[in-house]
Amino acid sequence: MRIERRTALALLATALWLVAPAGASAAPPHVVLVETFTSATCPPCASANPVTRVLTENYQQVIAVNIQYHMSWPAPGTDPMYLSNTSENDSRRSYYGINSIPDLVFDGKNTGIPGNLGSCDSKVRDQLPLEPEVDIRLTTNLVGSDLTVDAEVTALQDLSARNLRVRIAVVEPVLNYPSPPGTNGETVFYNTMRRMLPNATGTSIAPGLQQTVLVSETVALNPAWNDVYAVVWVQDDTSKQVLQTAISLDVPSAFFFGAGNTAKMGEWEQLESLTTTIANYGT
Repeated sequence: MRIERRTALALLATALWLVAPAGASAAPPHVVLVETFTSATCPPCASANPVTRVLTENYQQVIAVNIQYHMSWPAPGTDPMYLSNTSENDSRRSYYGINSIPDLVFDGKNTGIPGNLGSCDSKVRDQLPLEPEVDIRLTTNLVGSDLTVDAEVTALQDLSARNLRVRIAVVEPVLNYPSPPGTNGETVFYNTMRRMLPNATGTSIAPGLQQTVLVSETVALNPAWNDVYAVVWVQDDTSKQVLQTAISLDVPSAFFFGAGNTAKMGEWEQLESLTTTIANYGT
C-alpha cells in the first residue's frame, strides 16, 4: 500500500496504491521470488551473496523471498550443499539455462550477475505492481521428522490454458561452517535449498477462475538440517514467469517502506504544495 497526501493551501487529496479499504476484498500482494545460483568454490559469489542476503533481510521475507541453489563449478566442485542434492540443484540450473555464476533470477527473469544492492532492489520493485494471478495459502505440519507441506492454490483468473506448475522447496535459513567448506572463503550460507517436493519438476495444475487446487507433499527431514521452512511458488513453464510465491515462515503481514516530503515553492518563496508519501506493503 502506498498513500500519498497532497496539501495545497487548504485543499486535501488522498490516493491509494495496492490496498483496499478495511473490510473490502482484495487480491493478495505480489511476493517476488529471488533465486540465487552460487557455489562455495566461486570467488565472485563471496561478494555477491551478501547483496542478496541484505536485500531479502531488508524486506524481511515479506516482499522478496530468496532461495539459493549451489552449483558444481568452478573446480574442484566440492561445494557440500551441491553434493547433498546434485539432481535438484542441476535441474534448476538447466531450467533457466544458467552456465555462469553468480546469477540471480527475479520471478523467473534471469538478470545475470547480481550487481549492487540498488540494482537488485530496483528489480524487486519493478515486480511489485504486478497483480497476482493466484492466491497461495500455505501450511506446514511437522510430526516427528516428517514435514508435510499443504499449498492451496486459488486461481484469480482463468488459468486452465496455462502451462503451470506448483513448486515446493524445503529451505534451510542459515548454515555455519567452522572453516570454509569451499575455496572462496565463505563460512556462512543463507536460504539453501535442501529438497524440492515431490521433485524439481513440481506439480502440474490448470485451475479455472476461482478454482482451488490442493498440493500436499511430505518429506522426511535430515536431522542435520536446522529450522527449515517451505517456499511455494506457481510458475509458468512456457514463459518461466513466477505468478506468486508464499513462505511458511511467520513473517509480518505488512512491510513499511518509508516516508518522505516534497515541497513545491512558488513565486516569492510561497509554498504551493507539500507532498508527504508514506509507503507500505500489505495491510
